[in-house]
Amino acid sequence: MIKLFPNLILSKEVKNKPRGFRKYLLVGALLEVTFILLFSWLATCMLHKNLKWCDETLLELVNSLNSPFATVVLKSISYLGSSTVLIGIALTAALLLWVVKGHLWDSTLVLVALLGSYGSNEYLKYLFQRARPNIAPLVEVTGYSFPSGHAMVGLAFYGLLAYLAWNNITRRPLRYLLSLSLTLLVLVIGISRIYLGVHYPSDVLAGYIAGCCWLIACILALQTTRYSK
Repeated sequence: MIKLFPNLILSKEVKNKPRGFRKYLLVGALLEVTFILLFSWLATCMLHKNLKWCDETLLELVNSLNSPFATVVLKSISYLGSSTVLIGIALTAALLLWVVKGHLWDSTLVLVALLGSYGSNEYLKYLFQRARPNIAPLVEVTGYSFPSGHAMVGLAFYGLLAYLAWNNITRRPLRYLLSLSLTLLVLVIGISRIYLGVHYPSDVLAGYIAGCCWLIACILALQTTRYSK
């Protein structure tokens, strides 16, 4: 996950130079605007039903891979994006960052990233009110479909954990392993929602894009706070 935003990692030089930090903020702002424009374009295509054929084709393709083993595995992975699991991980991570590392702002931002992405997702779903796919889902769900909550919240939350791990873990192999694992987890969570028949592919893609927006905002807020201190 952290490899998606290499320019958002502060070096010691950037931390100590106002000019470098301004460039850092500029890169973050440009990325934020880019993802907002991408989300707006995708939402417009969805509202005009330009994605219908592509969505239904990909949904049928993924659904055709149905098997008992795959269903069990993807149900389990999808559960890692549920509110129950995410809240538990968030509280644990926040406590460790605060008590063990003494990082109050990092600890606070873990909770802000989770709650903010949940709130934003609920607002976007209410705004677009897209019905879920008209097929028999493999799990019971309620609410609207666009954008995918699992994809959006998962990317924002697990992405922030990858970022914090990258900044706090000194052993390079472990740092890379954790970042790659969290990236793959987010990707498979999104695929699982399509496989289970509860989201269109465009729902998941929109969730990823919106999650990137919230993740970048959280990282910029954290580093701005650190810099001002």
